[in-house]
Amino acid sequence: MSEILIYAMSTKGELRIEQFNEIFKTVYLPAADSKEEGMDTTQLVRLLDSLGYCEFDFKSRTVFMCPPRLVLLPAYGLPKAVLTGARTPALIAKIKAAVKIHKDKAICIFATQRNKNINIPFSIVIEAIDISTIEDVGREAGVAGRLERPVAWDLVNASSSLDERRKSLEFKTMDELNWTSRIFDPAQLAFSRSCEHPRGLKFVKYKDPVTQQPLHWLWENGNAAEVDLDWGRYLALASGSVNVLLYDKGHHKLAVPLYVPLPCLLARAITMCTGMAPVILRTEEKIEAIPANYPIQIYSGVPPAIAGLIAEKLGQNIVEANFENLIKSGALYD
Repeated sequence: MSEILIYAMSTKGELRIEQFNEIFKTVYLPAADSKEEGMDTTQLVRLLDSLGYCEFDFKSRTVFMCPPRLVLLPAYGLPKAVLTGARTPALIAKIKAAVKIHKDKAICIFATQRNKNINIPFSIVIEAIDISTIEDVGREAGVAGRLERPVAWDLVNASSSLDERRKSLEFKTMDELNWTSRIFDPAQLAFSRSCEHPRGLKFVKYKDPVTQQPLHWLWENGNAAEVDLDWGRYLALASGSVNVLLYDKGHHKLAVPLYVPLPCLLARAITMCTGMAPVILRTEEKIEAIPANYPIQIYSGVPPAIAGLIAEKLGQNIVEANFENLIKSGALYD
């Protein structure tokens, strides 16, 4: 079902959001099982973007399919490259045929994956004895390669930092809007109508009464600035010195609160450490600033240096954790 969704989107190249919604309704939903009723479409959109299939531009209301490309993953053992971008059954057949030619030096790994109640297209990874073999496979299959260095590093370095975002904000004096609103509560890591006024910056989500579109404003001492939703949450957290990134150095896993997701480029960077979507678990007990019974996304294969750079970009101090012990003790559960 999720593969068919990507196949259908790949035939378009560029879609209006309305076209994506129509394809989603006609291709994905009819094939979804009962467990996916009430699925989180926003989460699916984030996953498709972070996995490098496409890019969603909600300002222009356009979805851009990325061109098919083999991108290098951080080195763990033999070199590996994951297929990103648009894909079709014909393209996959070409990749299989090219790998078969080099079967003594390369294998093709098809990994099924699922995130919460969302089916995701399977991950296609080429593993070979050397990078030149991956280049040969890509050339013979007609797929461009980005194999000079792991793309995760480029994505992290290309991302803005929290300080840069903060400096780019244009604060102006204005009266509080009387629109329907919710305030981001750092204690609950969620927007709430009944949140006490947080110390430092106040991050508010409004609903335009005419267009019904959400607007996100950061308030400080009676002044306000419009801000991106994802960066706004981390600005509010940094203002209160709230740290929410958990890292298991021994197992190279990084946990991020589900409802405080990483900004776009950083989400893609961490996903491109393995080419796989994160696993979602819930906390049984409070873990540092993360409340009990709160969903977290756990990314695997994240090198310490990349985890540290992501935290630095977000103004976060990493909280060290051992997920294996937490899971064994029941502090995390499905």
